[in-house]
Order: sequence, then C-alpha cells, then structure tokens
Amino acid sequence: MPDFVIAQGNLPTLNDTLCGSINLGPNSCGGNGGPAQALDLTNCTVQFVFQDLAGSMATCTGNAQILNASAGQVAYTFTAGQTDTPGRYQAQWKITFPNGQILNLP
Repeated sequence: MPDFVIAQGNLPTLNDTLCGSINLGPNSCGGNGGPAQALDLTNCTVQFVFQDLAGSMATCTGNAQILNASAGQVAYTFTAGQTDTPGRYQAQWKITFPNGQILNLP
C-alpha cells in the first residue's frame, strides 16, 4: 500500500515535518522507539526528489519551501508535467546542512 496517491495530472502540495539527525539517521524521530525530534533546518537547503522505484530516473527534483526551519516543516508543490506519467514512485527529502553534510529522508 503506498504512503500516498497522486492522481495523474494533479498538482498537490506535500507538507511534512522532517525528523532525524545527521548522526542518528531518519529513525531518530519516534521510529524504533527513538525520540520525536524535528530537524532544525536553519540555513539548510531542502530538495524534493521524486523518482521511479528503481531509482534510475528522477521524475522531478525541486527546491522545497522551508515553512518553519526550527520545527523542521517543509512543503513542495508539484508543477505542470511532473505527475503526467502513471506508475509507482518513491520520494525523499534531500537536506543539505550549512557544513555540506547531506541527509536523505526517508
């Protein structure tokens, strides 16, 4: 069962709170019994990457909007053409920290 479904041609906005840490990884936010802690995205950049399940073809990559940096809140709105091809896809947030470290969630 997919985490979410997007109808072909729809242009939804995805809102998310990013949790984890560069040291602990993505499961540090309530996963596996870890503490629920949002990432502080101050001075970070966040990209949304949407690709086929094999990970071989990026369907879209775009800059996410950081809604509340200290609370880890982000949003991404699809644009025309990005949801035209039916299929199963995977998505992730690519966070680049000010020191250059990168964390991909999930």
